[in-house]
Formats: sequence, structure tokens, C-alpha cells
Amino acid sequence: MDNKTIYQIYNDILDNVVNIIQKNRPGGIPQHILLSGDEESGKSTLLNRVKESAENNGIKVVQLSFPYILVSIQDVISNFQKNNTSTTLLLVDDFHLLMGKLSVNEQYSLRAFLFSNGAPMLIGTINRDTAAITDYKAPFFDAFRIFVLHPENFTGAFFPPEVYSRLKNEDVWDTVNKIICNNFNYAKQFALNYSDGMTVEDSISMLLKANERYFKLLFLSLPNIQQQVVLGIAMSTSEPGLSEIRESAKIESTSITSSLKRLISQSIVKQIGQKKRNYTYTLSDELFCLWCKKNIISC
Repeated sequence: MDNKTIYQIYNDILDNVVNIIQKNRPGGIPQHILLSGDEESGKSTLLNRVKESAENNGIKVVQLSFPYILVSIQDVISNFQKNNTSTTLLLVDDFHLLMGKLSVNEQYSLRAFLFSNGAPMLIGTINRDTAAITDYKAPFFDAFRIFVLHPENFTGAFFPPEVYSRLKNEDVWDTVNKIICNNFNYAKQFALNYSDGMTVEDSISMLLKANERYFKLLFLSLPNIQQQVVLGIAMSTSEPGLSEIRESAKIESTSITSSLKRLISQSIVKQIGQKKRNYTYTLSDELFCLWCKKNIISC
């Protein structure tokens, strides 16, 4: 399958989702949607494109992202008032993780709310073959229109086969893969450079240069304390916990906690782990992390 065909598959899915949103009848029961696929299949990237398209068309969007810190299902429902005049989207990245936070009764309560007149339209991502959609006894079985994303990592679609094979044999393949595997634009830009004969290092440098202005504006838009937290994470050689970030950024842990919550809500930082004491953190965008190391820390 050539590059254009795979890329068009994702564009076609986006077009279908946007078309369903546009055809939603406010005041009725909406058609809920899940984007299903394996790890690194581009689910979150596509969900962000749905969000961008909706907001550009004046549609209200409420987004939930892991770790889903909820007291009860009422915390979700209370964010909404049923609307008979316009469409509201509830975007849920990693829907299966949200289901893991809710009891079966809470899942049924959420389903009842979503399938009532004037409810928001839920559009989420979910790992392929998750029980929430494959087990006929699960509360949300057969509740969604499901779009299946290409099961393979889309990164390879942008390279000639022999070039991609050579790239995977490079010593720095793991680093390159982390940078480009979940971002269509990064993958395309890197592939053009590397396939044209550039080294990995030069290809990454060109990628950084192409995104220099955006990263600089993003960093400078953050309050000083959040900048320190971002740098504290970027400077770490592994995924740091609170104590490591505090030591690296040289700020109080209470300030770190509140700043992390804001950075997570902005999808700048990603929280890893299931238990609070064992949480570690990483920057969501590996290229932004690399930019911080090269352009901020060295100054």
C-alpha cells in the first residue's frame, strides 16, 4: 500500500466523522463514534484533528484525557446540559481507560445519559479488541459506530520499503521512532529528508528547524513555573517522578503538582503509571523535548 493510499484512509475516516457530526440532529439521540486501533496507529492524532475541525466550525468541545481523575460518573454528566439547539462533542482519548475507572453501574448510567435526547456526541479512541466493545455483556457493547485504523504503525508508509528497512537498522532508530511514530507531520517531514539522502542527525535537525517557531512560542506562552517543570522533565535521562522533577527544576513539590495538572490538561506533559505514588512524567512530544534540550537548556 503506497503512501498516498494510507494517508487517504485516515483522511477518509476524518471526513466520515466530520460528516456524521454535521448531520447530527440537535435534540435527538446522537451517533457516538470510536476510533479503534493498535498502539501507535494514530488514534490520538486523528482525534485531535476531529477536535480542530469541530472548533473551527464553532462546535463546542469538552475533552477528557487520562488519568481521568473522577469522583463519580456525575463528574462527567455535570459538565453538560442537554442541548436541543446545537451539537456538543465529548472527546475521550483512551476510552478503555475511562471504563477501567468506572464501575459497571456507572457505565450503565453514562450510557443512559449518552442515549438520551439532547445528549453530547461522544467520540473516543480505544485499543483494538477491548472488552468494552467486544464483550456482548459490556454496557457499551454495540453502542458506537466504530472506525478501525490501519493496524500497522503508519510511520513506514512514508518511506520507500528499502529506505524504511535501512532506517530501522540505524542505531538511533528507537529515538527516531519515538519522535515520529504518532505524528503524521513529523513522519512526513522526516521521511522526505531521510529518503532524499540526509543522515538521521541532519533529518532531525531539519525537523527541529521546521518546528522551531511553534516550539518557542509554546514554551514562552507558559508561566515561569511551568517552564521550569517542562525543563525539569526534559533534562531527565528517564521518566522522572515528582522528587526528581523537584530536584532538577529546584521548585517546591506543591507548585510542581499544580503545574503538572495544568500541563497534563494541555497535553504538553503525559502522566505514566496507575498508582499515584508511582506516577512518572514525560513530555508528550518527543521532538519538543529534544528542542528544549538543544535550545533552552544549553542557553
